[in-house]
Amino acid sequence: PPEIRVFQATRVTKSFESRSTCCARSYELLVPVAALGLTSGDPVHNQTRVDTFRQALELYQGWHPFHNFTNRKQYAPKARTPEDRAARTKTPKQAISSLDEDDTEAEGKEEDKKIDLKDLGLDPRSLGMGGESWERYYSYWLEEVDEHDRVGQSHWRIMHYCTCGDVEKTHVGDEEVQFLRVRLKGNGFMIHQIRYMVGAAVAVANSVISLEYLRSSMCIPARVRMPRAPPHTLALVHADFYPSRLPSGEVPPPDMPPALELEAPGAQLRDDFHAQHLLPHLARLLRHEDWAPWTQDLSLYQPTLEQEKNLLEKSRQWEADNVAKNIIKAAERKLAEEKREAEEIREAEEKSATELSNDQLNKTAVQRLSKFL
Repeated sequence: PPEIRVFQATRVTKSFESRSTCCARSYELLVPVAALGLTSGDPVHNQTRVDTFRQALELYQGWHPFHNFTNRKQYAPKARTPEDRAARTKTPKQAISSLDEDDTEAEGKEEDKKIDLKDLGLDPRSLGMGGESWERYYSYWLEEVDEHDRVGQSHWRIMHYCTCGDVEKTHVGDEEVQFLRVRLKGNGFMIHQIRYMVGAAVAVANSVISLEYLRSSMCIPARVRMPRAPPHTLALVHADFYPSRLPSGEVPPPDMPPALELEAPGAQLRDDFHAQHLLPHLARLLRHEDWAPWTQDLSLYQPTLEQEKNLLEKSRQWEADNVAKNIIKAAERKLAEEKREAEEIREAEEKSATELSNDQLNKTAVQRLSKFL
């Protein structure tokens, strides 16, 4: 069928496994301009919102814990004691590579639903939420480590880039469709992570949450519920792979590349397929019925003034403490290095002195022996 194409065939090793040897994935997610509240009659307003949306996306770049942008418990560290294990409702059974976005995003097993604080064992009154609904958006700061809600190494991901361009236009039939193309590349993605990231950035562009609030959500003690964008316009567009591994001493065949990568002709075929087949299909999904109600519900994720103030104050102090700890650690490392260097110099001097003393003794012995001869 025209929707399926083979761009290139390449020889690989017998042990090659695409998921485990993939070192980075690149995605695109198209966002309709209506979700950002762009209007046709105010270009200054539109550009301001696009710039804010881009700033929010670029906050994700680098190495961060994305525990608030996924099903956190699914990637939690294993319980440390039998009691902890008994208290857990779920422990991770797979490594990072086996729970990436491209494997789970399309399955659709987890339904979109509002959070129920009862399921988390939380009382909204203790979180400064008064008598509000149990299904209300939540935001709080862990003052102490919770063994049943830990952030581990699996929650940390590297985002090589995350950004968007200016408004693009395409046509669905005779109708013009405008959208923003979000582009992002990372070493791996957790379930629904991209949709949460884009949803939170849209919330920033609509002034539902602030940039600083978004930044605070990537602090380890922060617990924040973020909006999850509809999945319909998300697509994997590229994958990078580790170099091929061969047994020691084995020479690779001449037609086997050092790493799996599309050559220029194959890349051109892929780009043509994307423009001629994939983009028109995604453009139709920009009109999907899920976008309008999702955009209207963004206000549910707006924190109260008390919640936002508490989170921002705690995150600033936490970041300041981390800076201080890093400075102390750097000073300790420098001191240890200087101590090690001084010890090496002392040992070298002692060795040199010993060698000189031995040479002097040998010369004295030779002189005395020569007198007798």
